[in-house]
Amino acid sequence: MLLYSQYLQTRELDNPYFPPEAVGLRSWHEVSERLTREHRGDVEVAVYPYAGIQHGLARLDLPDEPG
Repeated sequence: MLLYSQYLQTRELDNPYFPPEAVGLRSWHEVSERLTREHRGDVEVAVYPYAGIQHGLARLDLPDEPG
């Protein structure tokens, strides 16, 4: 299980519903690299939102303003 969130904190990985081998990643690029490295050929993946770590648009999500 790969858990992706750019705001991931250790406490999210301590969730008793996640298997102990769950891996936390903070960038979509890391997720893509990990899947490519560990699975060769045609692979299907499922993406499930997890409400416990979702949020609306935050200031940190916005690009920096010039100048």
